[in-house]
This record gives sequence, structure tokens and C-alpha cells, in this order.
Amino acid sequence: MGKPQYTQKFRKDWLNNKQFKDWLVEVEGDETKARCKYCKCDIIAKNYDLTKHLTTKKHRSASSAFSTSRQLSKFIKPESSKSNSAEGSLSLFIAAHTSHTSILSVNHLGELCKIIFRGCDSANELKLHRTKCTNIIVNVLAPHFNNDLLNSTGSGHYSILIDESTDISVIKFLGILILYFSKETGEVVSTYLALVEMTTCDAESITNAIINTLQIKGLSIKKLLGIGTDNASVMVGINNGVHQKLKEYNPSLILIPCVCHSLQLAVSAATNVALPRHIDFLVKETYNWFAHSTLRQNEYKTLYKAINDGHDPLKIIQACGTRWLSIESAINRILEQWVELKLLFQMERTKYKCYTAEILYNLYNDQQNVVYLSFLSPVLFEVQSVNKAFESNTADPLKLLSSLSNLVQSVSKKIVSPSLNYNPIKTKFSEQYLHPKPHLGYKFENALKTIPNFKDEDKKH
Repeated sequence: MGKPQYTQKFRKDWLNNKQFKDWLVEVEGDETKARCKYCKCDIIAKNYDLTKHLTTKKHRSASSAFSTSRQLSKFIKPESSKSNSAEGSLSLFIAAHTSHTSILSVNHLGELCKIIFRGCDSANELKLHRTKCTNIIVNVLAPHFNNDLLNSTGSGHYSILIDESTDISVIKFLGILILYFSKETGEVVSTYLALVEMTTCDAESITNAIINTLQIKGLSIKKLLGIGTDNASVMVGINNGVHQKLKEYNPSLILIPCVCHSLQLAVSAATNVALPRHIDFLVKETYNWFAHSTLRQNEYKTLYKAINDGHDPLKIIQACGTRWLSIESAINRILEQWVELKLLFQMERTKYKCYTAEILYNLYNDQQNVVYLSFLSPVLFEVQSVNKAFESNTADPLKLLSSLSNLVQSVSKKIVSPSLNYNPIKTKFSEQYLHPKPHLGYKFENALKTIPNFKDEDKKH
């Protein structure tokens, strides 16, 4: 009876053996066999069989092409590190300074570099066009910066800023920025995180996009401290808003609405309640009168020069429909040219029999409108100053808080009796705090003197 065969498993130390390491590899899924890279065949995982295979004619013939006595350059062309560095640098430049639709410019940029730096080794070997540039950005640069961001963030906490946008091709995107404390710089860093294409922009879709992005980037939603958004209902809705849905994953999540947008909404709501609607009509239609007619602009310029000793008028500014704070500069420009505009519309209504000119003349002829605009101008200037401070990228957070607090107190002092110890930040407002005869600024008081029959009730309102 013959000697029974024993089974031996593949040994890892064979891979370090001088006889085997150049050609021996493991067989996945079968520990009892090994494979020869040169002969493309499987061998029983026994030292005797491996040594015997090493001496076969087939192996000697197959391995001769990979002998160290032959130059490897005959089979593999070494890549130039200088050309790789140049291609990577150009690709990084394209990614940082052009949009995805302008990546075609790399075709010309690559050829231009070859011509300008002709004779340089890296320039001679430079072959970079849109396809290769795209692959470098997607497969080399993007993973590098993603890993760099993850390493910089570490396991620390972070916050995100989110906003929706639509590009020129009417594709909806969700932009996500991240704020975190960088261990390398020792500072709070605000940087780009992702731009997610959206098919629908409801709260559920936006929430899923945020969660998926954080998972792809390797960030834990439990480490998310807060989200900064505009004041759209889809973002801040208390029932089905994005913030409320994200709190299901992170109950301690803080909502930080945009201060600039909040100021805009506060001013817009206050003017809708306190001011007549024709003030907004006056500002917008004055701009529209000149916006699409060179003839009207020239007629007004001639009239203005005749009244103001040959000086040209300043351009009437448009008030943006979605940003009520932009009306501040438009109001100031109209107040500066009130007499000239009033005279213009007086002439235009009789010359062209225009109904719009008739309405505008009546509005300019009503001195109460000067009072309203004189009241708005200094208040909007204060709010606009704070708004611009929050738009700065280098502002001190403590100074911003102080500016916002001073704005609230400054506005309240205009209408609150100074004898009362009233703090508008800590105390809820009540009509009992109102000053019986408030001083609302020099412009307002001076304009008020031109209307002898202006009622005290209107002033209080």
C-alpha cells in the first residue's frame, strides 16, 4: 500500500525567497496551489514541486525575457516625473480658474506651453488635452484634496453652509461649504465641499443630498454642529424643513439663518406695514421711465443741465425686486434730484399725454412723499451698513455682533422715550414705550416743516 499524500498550504515566506519571489504568486480561493507569472500555470503548493518547476525547460524559456541581464527599458518606457508634474500643475490651474464648460482651453494652453518652453524636457514630453486633463482632475486631484480635507478635519466637529442655485443651462445645483477648525493652521477654515446636481429642490431631496455627500466625503453627521441657510421655507420650515429633517439624524443640530437675508425680510415686512404702497411704485417707475429710452435720458439731461449750470445728472438707480435694502441708494438719488424730476414729469404729462407720467408727477408733487423718503433714508443707511459688514469675508465676529446690537438699539432710540429704561434686545416692545414726539432725524424734521398741515397721527404712524 502506497504512502498517503499530504496536503500543504501556500506559505507566505516563499514570496521572500530569492528563488521564488520574482515569479511566484498566490492562487486566490485555493490555498493548496501556487501560480507562475511567467508560465501562466498552477503548481502544487509544495517546496519540492516549486523547486522542480524552476528547472523545467518551459520556465527557463519563459523567464529569459525577464532576466535582469536585459534592459528593462526595452519593454517599459519610464515616465518622466517632470512632465507628470507639469501636467498636474496645468490641470490644477484649469480646475481652479475655469468652469467645467471651459476645460477645452487646456487644448490650446498645453500646445502653447510646448511652443514657449521648447527645449525643456518637461515641455517636450507634455501631452495634455481635455480628455487627459479631465481624468487628472477627477482621478488624481479630486481624491487628493478630498483626503486632505478629511485629514484636516479629522474627527472634529464642523458646520456646513448650503444654498440652491441654477446655472445657465437651467440645471439646479445644491452648493455645500464646510467650516471646521484646521489642526494644521490653527484657524477656522471655510472652504468648498461639494456641488450636487438636483432634479427636485424639495426638503426631502435636499436632505438626502446632504446626507449622501457627507457619507461620500467620510464625514459623520453626528459631528455636524450647525447648518447655515437662507430663510426659505424649504430650509427653515419648522415641520418639514431641511433643518427639521436633519435633526432626525442629529437632534442637537443648530440652525443659523442668513443675517443679511433676515435683515432684508425685517425691513421689507416693516415697510409693508408702515409705509404706503405708492412709495415703492415711485422708486421703481422712476427708474423704468429712463431704463429703456435714450431719448428720455437725453431730455432729462438737457433739463438738468439747464437748471444746474451745465452739470450732468447722476444716473437713477434700480431697486432690486428681491432685495428691498437695495432701495436705499435709489431713494437717496431720487431725493437729490427731486425738483428736477418733478419738473420733468410735469412737462412729460402735457407733452405726451402719458398716464404713467401723470401718476409720477402727482407723486412728486405730493410733499408727504418727500417726508416718507427722508424718514427711510437714514434708517436704511444704518441697516445697509450692517448688511455690508456681514457680507465681508474678513470681518471680526465680535464686531459683527456689536454692529447688529447697536443697530437694534439705534432704531429703537428714535421712537422710544429716553426717560424709560428700555432694552430692545432683552425686553419685549410695547406701545407704552413710544415717545410722544420722537425726533426722526434732520432730513425728516426739515422736510416736515414744508407741510404745515401734516397730522401728528401720520407722524406717529
